[in-house]
Amino acid sequence: QRVFYSYIRKSSNTTRATVSGFGIGLHYTIAVIDTENKHYGFIVEKVYPNSPAEKAGVLRGDVITMIGNSYINANNYAARFTSIENNTATQLELKLRRQAEDVTLNIVLDKGVYSSTPVVYSDVIEVDNQKIGYLVYTSFVGEYDEELLNAISELKAQGATELVLDLRC
Repeated sequence: QRVFYSYIRKSSNTTRATVSGFGIGLHYTIAVIDTENKHYGFIVEKVYPNSPAEKAGVLRGDVITMIGNSYINANNYAARFTSIENNTATQLELKLRRQAEDVTLNIVLDKGVYSSTPVVYSDVIEVDNQKIGYLVYTSFVGEYDEELLNAISELKAQGATELVLDLRC
């Protein structure tokens, strides 16, 4: 038997949240990088605007294959995942694999302050000569309505006639 749940909570009239961290959100699926040596990777699901990760050039879809000088493996992946997701480290040295460009990058991130906006990604994708807006939105927070509307307006200004609103995060 499956049990589904949801909840509604009142939002407070607070100012926008600033967060100290790297600005990376990881996908919970672990990528297998090397089956023979049992090396894994973390898929970057979110890169927050104006965060250290965005400023360093980290992109959604990049795969983190190494942290420091060590590969991610069965013995360390939980601690490594937590160090990125919960910002427990003060600095991260990452090796990234960017599949789309077939390149490997070395990036150093220092913890910094950024806004935790729920508008984490938007782009126009062209399919069969049709421009489709794609927007990732992580939570419905009234304080960010203007940013959401601006992102949709920008997609329309770029010629998007359809919109995919990705709410999976």
